[in-house]
Amino acid sequence: MDLNNKNFDEKIEELLNKPYAVIDFLPEQLKEEKGDNYFKVEQFFLEKKNKEGLYRHFAYFIIKLSSYYDLVINHNEKTISDYEMSDICDLFVNSGQKTCLNILLTEKECLISFIGNDLYLSVYNADDKLKELMKKLAMSEGLFLR
Repeated sequence: MDLNNKNFDEKIEELLNKPYAVIDFLPEQLKEEKGDNYFKVEQFFLEKKNKEGLYRHFAYFIIKLSSYYDLVINHNEKTISDYEMSDICDLFVNSGQKTCLNILLTEKECLISFIGNDLYLSVYNADDKLKELMKKLAMSEGLFLR
């Protein structure tokens, strides 16, 4: 798939309307009455040193996934198709509140989206086979596909 920034943006818009799952540090969505507990946990993970650790796990998940599928990364509206594995790690670990990472698995027409300060990845349009692989890769990083 030949993608320039315009084509990439159009593809992102299309995929954002597809069914999605999340890669999260929690295996299940919390019940509403546990909202106060989640707020404390969220604040803990948003502290710089803890957030960097979690984001490193996100990066390792993506790096492992790149063993199986070609990726095209769009970082703050700039498309990157030639990258080193350390670049992926740096994009996550050094992300700020305004960071927007969209990662397209071109062979699968699947989008993984990350917005700065989120504590999860959104996965759009993944088929069952891809979800099964993602589930294994996520678990290897202490993360969960749900």
